[in-house]
Amino acid sequence: MALLVFALVWLAVCMVYDLRYRALPSWLTLPPLAVAAIWATLQGNVAIVVFALSLVAFDDLPDEALRLMVTLQLIVLTIYGGVDSASLPLTYGVFFIWLAWKKTVIGGADAKVLMTLLFVFGSGPLFPISYMAGVQALVQWLRKKPTFPAMLAVFAGFTLHVATLL
Repeated sequence: MALLVFALVWLAVCMVYDLRYRALPSWLTLPPLAVAAIWATLQGNVAIVVFALSLVAFDDLPDEALRLMVTLQLIVLTIYGGVDSASLPLTYGVFFIWLAWKKTVIGGADAKVLMTLLFVFGSGPLFPISYMAGVQALVQWLRKKPTFPAMLAVFAGFTLHVATLL
């Protein structure tokens, strides 16, 4: 329970920064991501953490080589016996967060926050966060606003996720 409260407070701070400055400082996103990666590793999700690190490390490869590397990794992680069915949503969660960042659907700080949540809480919060992002995007579209601070949807979605756990 304390971990959920800590995450909500951290996300609230991230949301305020995003609303106020339209950016998140690295000191607010990198340390939690590093701790979350260590946590996930200690929980036995080493392959998923390595997959996430490789996506970032090899991002500057030519597009064809990057697509091949990512495809091969996804095939291996999907088939490999070390990744059980519980880890499969994490693998694809990492992939889709990275892809959204790569296609500039979300910013780098947003991707770090989502990866942190994924590493600590699993894939459970991703659906409510995605749902709230869709609602927020619809409202912004109706208001004729081109962009929106993603942390608002992340905070609202994670809060919705926490509410379902209580």
